Amino acid sequence: MNRAAWPCWNGWRWRPDEAATVGWALLLALPYFVTWFYSYSYHYRLSFPIVPLLILPSALILACWTQGLWERRDRGEPPVRPYLPALRPVYLALIVALAVPGVVNALYDPNAGWDWLWSNKMPDDFSRYASGNQALLAVVEGLQIFEREQGRPPVVVAPGIVRLPFFFPTADIRTNAPTRLSELEGVDYFVYGTPETRGAYQAVPPQRNQVVSALALADYDSDNAIMRRAWWKDDGNFNYTVFELHLANRFIRPTINVPPAEGDVVFGGFARYLGHDIGGDYFWPGRKLIMNLFWEVLAPPPDDYMVYIHLRDANGKVWESWDGPVTRTNDGNYYSTLVWEPGEFINDRRDLVLNNAETPIADDQYRIVIGLYSLKTGARVPVTVNSIPAEDGYTLSETISVVPSE
Repeated sequence: MNRAAWPCWNGWRWRPDEAATVGWALLLALPYFVTWFYSYSYHYRLSFPIVPLLILPSALILACWTQGLWERRDRGEPPVRPYLPALRPVYLALIVALAVPGVVNALYDPNAGWDWLWSNKMPDDFSRYASGNQALLAVVEGLQIFEREQGRPPVVVAPGIVRLPFFFPTADIRTNAPTRLSELEGVDYFVYGTPETRGAYQAVPPQRNQVVSALALADYDSDNAIMRRAWWKDDGNFNYTVFELHLANRFIRPTINVPPAEGDVVFGGFARYLGHDIGGDYFWPGRKLIMNLFWEVLAPPPDDYMVYIHLRDANGKVWESWDGPVTRTNDGNYYSTLVWEPGEFINDRRDLVLNNAETPIADDQYRIVIGLYSLKTGARVPVTVNSIPAEDGYTLSETISVVPSE
């Protein structure tokens, strides 16, 4: 046996050149092995580049142990270990016997027969029978549709979802956790996953995270939304929501149905009230009206502010109050004023329900007053109208009626 060409075990010690051969081979696999073990060891199929290299040391040891079976000697020279040549047939038979199950398993499946490899009988990752991956695969399938239709892979930000890049090895799939919308420029989709994305953002409060706060601005079908919920899937273990991004829309002035009659209305020097729209001018107990308040950000707000909306009578008495943060969602998220960016326009959608059954029935006797106040201190934000100080709230132009229940 040529020891220089084939490293072997020698006296239970690695020779330096033999150790270097094995060491460099394993070192080549180390980066992939660390990545696989840390993030992707949930599935054995992803270990295919590692297993052959891990087999290498075992193969070298076996080659040394069986060296006597193949060692060359001059004609007539007795073998060093006479019993080894006799074991050669046994050794070869053992190798074949060990290899047969692997060959058979690759060709035959007890459930699908002999033709499973070319007949596609077995379910793949996208099969409805694949368990535990349905939510992730719904994301993958949608992104693949985008790639087919657009002729290019999508640019995706998916904080913490480290499994997603494996399906798109050449695409720009980012699993970091950006906190500013400016970091999402040029991105097609933002994927929020539970539990991964929630964990990736765990150290950053939502009120300081513009990206997570902006999810409250997402809409299903609005053409002016900066984020649109494109599709989502919950498989019981994971929940993924894919947002289509239109971030340029936040700097486009919205169409205002009811602008302020007095002119320039500014709250605290940081927010301009542009106007509103409302789905009606009368209430009855339990009726819901949808209202949109439109804001323009002039400067970074110094605090986390809430919006109050009061229904007041002619004497200023408050009969109903709708307080809350900007665009609060059912899960408690909202677009905090702490992350507002100068130059952007914000549509603050509100559901107004008259819950006070004791509100007197009256025609055109009520007005809606809006204002801002600090969540921390409760202090109200001063208002200016055409640069002249006004009260700490602004009264909308419409009169509101309360009518009997239908």
